[in-house]
Amino acid sequence: MTANRSADNLRDHFLIASPYLADPRFHGSVIYLCEHSSEGALGLVLNRPLDIGLGEILEQLGMDGKELDLPVFLGGP
Repeated sequence: MTANRSADNLRDHFLIASPYLADPRFHGSVIYLCEHSSEGALGLVLNRPLDIGLGEILEQLGMDGKELDLPVFLGGP
């Protein structure tokens, strides 16, 4: 894997929110940055499971796998 490893690029790094961060979207979060560039960033919140399982999501999408009882975690840009 080749990635830009400059001091301004946090791709493939983890961010741990400060306990003083008041923003409810990020408070107490551990975020993995999938992409980080001058165009923006994309990260996944790793420690916030949702109230829906993978099997339920697949079932709603009409896909096989509704027997899968696996957690789904919050993530996004």
